[in-house]
Amino acid sequence: MALLAVSWWAASAISFTAAQGASAHACAIGAALGAGFAALSSLALIAARKRKTARALLLLVLGCMVGVSCGLLRCAELDKQANDLQSLPLETYRLELASDAREGDFGCTCVADLRMPDGGSVAVSLRYPTEYGLLRYGAVYDVRTRFSELSEESKAYYHGFGVAAAATADELVRVESGGLKDILVAFRESALALFDGYRGQGAAFLRAVLLGDRSELDSSGLYRQVKAVGLAHVVAVSGAHLSIVCMLLGVFLMAMRVPKRAVAVVQAVFVLAYLVCTGMPVSGVRAAIMTAVSLSSVYARRRSSGLAALAVCACFMLALSAEVSVSVSFALSVLSTAGIIVFGPLARDWCLAATGARAHALCDCVALTVSSGALTMPLSASIFAQLPLVSPLANLYVLPFFALFCGGGLVVIAVCCALPDACSWLLDALVGAAQGFCEGIGVMADMPVASIPCDLPLGWALAISGVTAALAWLLWPRPPTRRTVALMAALGVLAAAIGGVAFGNRATEVVMLDVGQGDAFVVRSEGRAVLVDTGNRDTELLAALARNGVLSLDAVVISHPDDDHCASLAALDGVIRVGCVFVADDLLECACASCSKLRAAAGALVGSEGVRGLSVGDELRIGAIALRVIWPDAFVDDGGNADSLCLLMAVDEDRDERSEWTGLFCGDAEDAQLDEMIAAGRLGKVDLYKVGHHGSKAAIDAETASVLSPSVSLVSAGARNRYGHPAAQTLFVLEGEGSAVYRTDVAGDVVCRMKSDALEVETLR
Repeated sequence: MALLAVSWWAASAISFTAAQGASAHACAIGAALGAGFAALSSLALIAARKRKTARALLLLVLGCMVGVSCGLLRCAELDKQANDLQSLPLETYRLELASDAREGDFGCTCVADLRMPDGGSVAVSLRYPTEYGLLRYGAVYDVRTRFSELSEESKAYYHGFGVAAAATADELVRVESGGLKDILVAFRESALALFDGYRGQGAAFLRAVLLGDRSELDSSGLYRQVKAVGLAHVVAVSGAHLSIVCMLLGVFLMAMRVPKRAVAVVQAVFVLAYLVCTGMPVSGVRAAIMTAVSLSSVYARRRSSGLAALAVCACFMLALSAEVSVSVSFALSVLSTAGIIVFGPLARDWCLAATGARAHALCDCVALTVSSGALTMPLSASIFAQLPLVSPLANLYVLPFFALFCGGGLVVIAVCCALPDACSWLLDALVGAAQGFCEGIGVMADMPVASIPCDLPLGWALAISGVTAALAWLLWPRPPTRRTVALMAALGVLAAAIGGVAFGNRATEVVMLDVGQGDAFVVRSEGRAVLVDTGNRDTELLAALARNGVLSLDAVVISHPDDDHCASLAALDGVIRVGCVFVADDLLECACASCSKLRAAAGALVGSEGVRGLSVGDELRIGAIALRVIWPDAFVDDGGNADSLCLLMAVDEDRDERSEWTGLFCGDAEDAQLDEMIAAGRLGKVDLYKVGHHGSKAAIDAETASVLSPSVSLVSAGARNRYGHPAAQTLFVLEGEGSAVYRTDVAGDVVCRMKSDALEVETLR
């Protein structure tokens, strides 16, 4: 069953992803061929009888063919649904929210289900005005809208949630049906309202773990901290979340000598109560199923039966909706449950052997922590682009409190909903305790090198998880001590060697990081490094820093407070050591919202004393590199593009007090600002030019380009971005001056290595 499930899952994910954009007709033909081969494989499997090797191979083939068929069939179905919806006229439609809404730059968005005339339902992405607030899962609304095609940039993302089309509404009317689902939705809304008067991480934590509301995790900074210490599963509605709580509850009840059947009943009641509080979303139901599988396997104490149950469960979910094969939450639920099944008893045996069969409760806690994260750790490192080194410590810290907050929190919510006035003190105590708990997480997240950046491809992450599972199975029940110590020592030496090579770079170079539609440049020399801008994609920034061996930064320079230049500043906290943050001097006093937000983010990263202003004439030294500020004289645009901090780079690699190379970093400053710098005598020919405003139409004209005459021009722009960056006319002007243009959307990371006698350029792609 495990072979069948794994091959089905992999084939479904590959075919579903590869078929994005293919026609429904082509997908239907491919699905039919896959079904035909699956039928032949089934017949061959029956004929193979007791030949184990042949049956194993046939199971793999069967799983692959079924997965291909399901993945392609679902793509064809989504394509047909999209066409059907786009043909519908502008009318009022009834939509049921399938997720909590999130606020974005262009309003609030959520996933909603549209009931079709044939009785089926189609998932759509609904955008509505922010004045309606954040709508909750399960609520039903009448919406007047017309359905449109998903954008090319977002289609793959939304297809992963089964969304076929987009809808935009200016007005929504709530519909009450009075059914069971309405009762559950109303109860959840009442429970969420209990926390409305509370602010801070404690309330955000409780809203997430008890009610599945993640709306305040990012704004409170808690989500960044739990990622940094390897506790992202704690604030998610996942199988790992519920399994850990239920098993800790079981350990406690068994220590109190409660009969095993009664323990199972209590655990089942807890899971049902949790589903009610979260509004019974699909992810919650899936997590409950995974929890039931892991609990049954633990009580059975048989690895094979547990894996078989998990495999059947996974196949059932894949058959219902092929898009779950590319779902991160599904992957984490399955892998965490598999980890508990495969590693749980083994880890417990190892812990008991290490402690001389003492401290059974502690061994159970450690075993649960290790087993639940053993298979998910590589995947989490790949998804979040960071490897939390303090994860073992953080998980041990969480375990004693986690079940208390979840189990006790549900009781407090029920009591406070029934007696809101008389028992408000209970909620005060719960939130206060949660706040203290979150502050402990914050202390660990702020530890030096709590987490390190990591660039681990998804395929490698899954391969590591598979090899780990295979080794654990083979080493059951206890590894030979000497071999284990030798293996761990060898791995440690290898990690140290890799770290020394990756992070011991002392070259003089400028690295343009591929962070999508944003700017991020590393300037480093003689072991020192400065980051100029951060982009706005946290994971891509951390992965790019890891690829280029950047573990610490002497400083971060932010050119201006636009989102695509500074939004990922907070992502460095706890992952990359940062000395200080430099901004334009006027930004320290500017009262506009964007400048205030940037100051707050910088202060949270390095403290208020670490945020410093730069004025024209100031200079930063990074080994053989000097960065001199040449713009702006004063703010004229409230920190906008025209106020971008511009730095003139001079490289004296051989230290003869003469610059071998020069360069210009100009943020989003365009031709008009460059002309003023030239007129003031601050700017002339440069060897390296960071093209302003991602290569927009107004970035540079022919006259200015002839003055700068750069040998190398660097353009940081996202693939197929909606702005059309870089503009064709800007590229024409630069290439007309003989400049070699390098773009992140084409070349990926670009490394410009400056030696005393040569300027070498190396690209990722």
